[in-house]
Amino acid sequence: MNSRERVLTTLAHKEPDRVPFTVTGLTPAFAEKFRLVAGTADPFDYFEADLHDVAFRSLPEAELWEKYGSYHRSNVDRINDWGTGFKRGSMFHFEHLIPPLTEVESIKEIETYPLPDYTAPKYWEHLGQEVADLHKRGLAVMGRLDMTLFEVAWQIRGMENFMVDMFVRPEWNELLLDRIMEVRIFMAEKYAEAGVDVLLVGDDIATQQDMLMSVEHWCRFFQPRLARIIAAARQIKPDLYIAYHTDGNPAKVIPALMDAGVDILNPVQPECIDPTWVKTNYGDRLSLFGTIGTQSVLPFGTPQEVAANVKERINTLKDGGGLILAPTHFIEPEVPVENLVAFVETVKEYGYY
Repeated sequence: MNSRERVLTTLAHKEPDRVPFTVTGLTPAFAEKFRLVAGTADPFDYFEADLHDVAFRSLPEAELWEKYGSYHRSNVDRINDWGTGFKRGSMFHFEHLIPPLTEVESIKEIETYPLPDYTAPKYWEHLGQEVADLHKRGLAVMGRLDMTLFEVAWQIRGMENFMVDMFVRPEWNELLLDRIMEVRIFMAEKYAEAGVDVLLVGDDIATQQDMLMSVEHWCRFFQPRLARIIAAARQIKPDLYIAYHTDGNPAKVIPALMDAGVDILNPVQPECIDPTWVKTNYGDRLSLFGTIGTQSVLPFGTPQEVAANVKERINTLKDGGGLILAPTHFIEPEVPVENLVAFVETVKEYGYY
């Protein structure tokens, strides 16, 4: 099997020749460390990962400053596509986040706040060719739409404001989320038109122990909008697989996620939720994507311990397909390069059915 066949087979809950794998993004400090060892900062090609990413192009920096600069009283070092400002922190790549709408006084300000406009072809016209080129190489392709709703919304309003408004001004949240949803529907449709195999959606909605909000609030504010985004993409590409990303423990909303159309849970952090429990309870409908802990074995284990952990995942999760192994987060600076190598080599050696 080639990589694409391997990924599509496991996502159909059938057993491929080998458990597929991919690697997550590298933080800048780790990327430099990796480049010195591997001669490249691209782990996907270097390790021959089965699943590769494509993404929309970002808005030009000058346009972002013109559009959102007036929302930031304090100096910020950069502004993202949604107008959130960032100031550099004191260590590595970490930043302070500065929401632009923390002091609004009326719903009109939310209604008129400028959201990104991706309709110009320059932001998405490359996707079709990139997907086609990766498919020609026998690779599976995932379009990235992470930070789909919740994270964008609270990073615009501020976390405290957004959470309080669930109770005292729910109509403010409804309006903001509806506006974000329309942008996301357009993007999801373009990914589907480009022919991606998997669409990654999601938000960090959980802590290490539990949800950041009640199940009732998640189902009110997020599930129906998520379902509309998924339905819009599948209207164009019915066989599109949907992966949902959330760090932490989202166990309480897994059934609601599946009802919204989610096929794949990512990253299944083993420090927060037991991958075997997820497989046992939902593995007939839900594929697991991730499961290799970046809070535990990858940064702090030995290569031998990483290999043992990967073997355990293979032995307990591979039956019946529905498994893509990957680190559960960006590869942070403290991860030894040899541990990432041990992860990949173990999958390639022991992951066969």
